[in-house]
Amino acid sequence: MVKDPVKAKAPSLFPDELKQGLFSLGKRSDIALALGIILMLVILILPLAPWLLDIALAKPSSFPVGKVNFLQIDPMTFTEFLLANGDENLANYLGTVNTFEPIPDAFFNPLYEKLKMYYVTGGMPESVKMWTEARDVDAMQEALSGIIGAYERDFAKHPSIREFPKISMIWRSIPSQLARENKKFIYKVVKEGPSGHT
Repeated sequence: MVKDPVKAKAPSLFPDELKQGLFSLGKRSDIALALGIILMLVILILPLAPWLLDIALAKPSSFPVGKVNFLQIDPMTFTEFLLANGDENLANYLGTVNTFEPIPDAFFNPLYEKLKMYYVTGGMPESVKMWTEARDVDAMQEALSGIIGAYERDFAKHPSIREFPKISMIWRSIPSQLARENKKFIYKVVKEGPSGHT
C-alpha cells in the first residue's frame, strides 16, 4: 500500500511534547519574549570566533560624547602631492594627459622624481607636510612611524591579551612580505615554528 504524499507527515526536529510545552509557554508573552531573546542571543553569539566574542564583550573605553569633532583625512593623490609641493605646472600637465603615450623628458624626469618622493611619504598628509615645508626626511619618517604606531596601539584595544602578540607579529611582517617577489601573504613566514604556528 502506497501512502498519499499529501497526507504523509514530515519528520519533525522536535518531539511533540516539547512543541506542546513551548506552545503553552508561548501563551504567556513575558516568557515567550524572554525565550525569544535567549534564542536570538544563542544564534548570534555562538557562531562567533572567540576573538570576536572578546571584542563584543570587552569593556568599552570611555568616549567624550559631544566633545569630539570627526575629520576624515585620506591619503593625498599624486596630483594633490604635486600641488602641496608647489609643482602646479606638473599637476596641470598631468591634468591634460588623457592618452597612453610617451611623456616628454621635460615632464617625465621631474614627475618621476616627485613620484618616488610621493611613495616615500605614503601620501599621508602629515608626512607630506614635513617634506614640503622643511624637506626634513627624519621628521617625515617620524610622522609615518607615529601613524604606524597608532595602528598598532589601536590593535591592542580589541583582541584578548593572548591574541595581541600574534596580531602584532602579523602586522610587523607585512612590509617584509610585500617586499618579496611573491606578494601573497604567507602566514608561516610570520614566525617560524612547528608548521608556522604561533
